[in-house]
Amino acid sequence: DQPPRLLIAVDPVEGTNLLAQWMTGAICVIAATLVGEGKLWGGIDGYMNKFIIGKSLADQLAELRSSKPKNQLALQFDSSQFVLDQPIEATVSLISYFTGKPTTSIVAEVLERPRNSDLIRRLRRMHVQVRLISDGDVTSAWRALSEDREVDFYIGIGAAPEGVLSATMANVAGGYMEGRCWF
Repeated sequence: DQPPRLLIAVDPVEGTNLLAQWMTGAICVIAATLVGEGKLWGGIDGYMNKFIIGKSLADQLAELRSSKPKNQLALQFDSSQFVLDQPIEATVSLISYFTGKPTTSIVAEVLERPRNSDLIRRLRRMHVQVRLISDGDVTSAWRALSEDREVDFYIGIGAAPEGVLSATMANVAGGYMEGRCWF
């Protein structure tokens, strides 16, 4: 007998509250990798602070990090630091610069929870379009990764297991995700 050659992460019901309330949006999510070709962080519970963007923004962020900023706007964002370590105002300014959109046209999706209230307040103070979700942060991650620009980025503290699934999607889609356990 051969040992298992596949690592699997499953969220049988992502959006449990949506399902329990007979609302749309609950999904089943599965991610897998071949042993030796990737890793899935398993056995975690709790919360994760997440930042997710799609491929075009991820490519521009990588380019910024590999070169010296050429203007003052880029200097507001410290490209040597993680995005989650930056003030949200600097991150929004950078996304505005990358997309060519004013901050009033930037769309951020955030899980509506008390732990994200300060983030939401700061985004609204900048007049960012904040789309609050009640549940389903894997779906929000997908919207941020999609190149249709329905959502420019997903940010905030949500469930850690969903963060693992979101990271897998970001990897496959060529996007960018930062995740940090939050206690």
